[in-house]
Amino acid sequence: MRKSLAVLLSLALLTLCFGTAFSEGGTARLGEKYADFTVTDTQGNTFTLSEALKTHDAVLINFFATWCPPCKMEFPFLNEAYEKYAGRAAFLSLSTYQEDTVEMIEAYRVEHGVSFPMGWDEGARIDSYTNVPVYPTTVVIDRFGNLAFHHADVFHSAAEVARVLDHFLGDEYTETSVLDGIPLDTSTIAYPVSALRGMTVENASPRTVEFRAADIPAPFMGYVVTEDTARLRIEIAAKDNMSGMLFTDGETVSMVRDMPVEKGAFIFSLPMPGDSLGYVTCELCDVLLGPDDADTVDIFLLASEDAIEEAAGFLRSRGYQDVSWQFADAAAAEEAAAERYTVHILDQYGAPVAGAAVIFCTDATCTPCLSDSTGTAAFDGAPENYHVQILKLPEGYSFDEGFDMYTGADRGEWVLRVRKN
Repeated sequence: MRKSLAVLLSLALLTLCFGTAFSEGGTARLGEKYADFTVTDTQGNTFTLSEALKTHDAVLINFFATWCPPCKMEFPFLNEAYEKYAGRAAFLSLSTYQEDTVEMIEAYRVEHGVSFPMGWDEGARIDSYTNVPVYPTTVVIDRFGNLAFHHADVFHSAAEVARVLDHFLGDEYTETSVLDGIPLDTSTIAYPVSALRGMTVENASPRTVEFRAADIPAPFMGYVVTEDTARLRIEIAAKDNMSGMLFTDGETVSMVRDMPVEKGAFIFSLPMPGDSLGYVTCELCDVLLGPDDADTVDIFLLASEDAIEEAAGFLRSRGYQDVSWQFADAAAAEEAAAERYTVHILDQYGAPVAGAAVIFCTDATCTPCLSDSTGTAAFDGAPENYHVQILKLPEGYSFDEGFDMYTGADRGEWVLRVRKN
């Protein structure tokens, strides 16, 4: 029986009923039965796993905390997937952070327009059973009641959520098949690459600041930008096979899918923060700015020099030791004109595709090129905006029908990603 929100909040109570594995302190294992449970969500509705599986082919459970920035960025993607799969997959989001409350979670649900049920994992018992190492973490229970997917990371797009759920929802899913990661995007895409790797702030004259700490091998970078908009220029190499992301406050941006391209680089423009300190997190990062073992790089955007000490204080508040800073000379990007049009043809795993035929066309002529053993097809034509199309791929490969790209008048390099079947 549905309780009113007023009754729920006045009781400040979230009812949890656990299966045997919970009461015995067990741990969920991939490929094995996930213990049944019942939870009352923030609107007073009960959610029982076994009941949800009677009417759905999968159950997606998302673990979050109201303070978690990546969680906030992920919810629009989960919402979009929920709207698409609501009749086939059940969704539930649980805060396992013990300083959250039912009231806080309901306010969060309303503020962020979350369409599916949210609740509080009182005592973090489901968290412990599921082994949630970070926020966000998402699991999928398949139609057979088994834990079949455990993702301790953020989703970068609704398409990633869809690729996961599509694995479990097809008629051919007749026995538990564990996913060990998000299925790769196999769509045909092209994006520019460069011999240079890096990220620079292209504003007129930003001051560059290095923040160092005793327990990090490479500095955090900050840029004093006095203009209203910061303009980031990002260049990647062909071998990166990238699916890089930028995270800003409340926004996730896919480089390949969402960023405009200018002269062989991705351009990301964002308003400077109204207060003094902005924060951008880049997930390309071990190949752009950070040390080899880094997963992300955090960049400070500083509205004035007065914000430098604020940024240093922020790092100290996060536990970094002996934080200091100094001005540094911004590294000037070396620009060298490309001598030809080069296309690196790779599959979804980043492996080169030899023997692929592409054509470079103008309104008057078309020139075919064949990729070599490194997957590279090069064309020495005069500077023009060439229309590039895939003519033929080796056996075992395919591409999206109708795919094409334009080079622009400047010579340069691109990755053209095709599909290994």
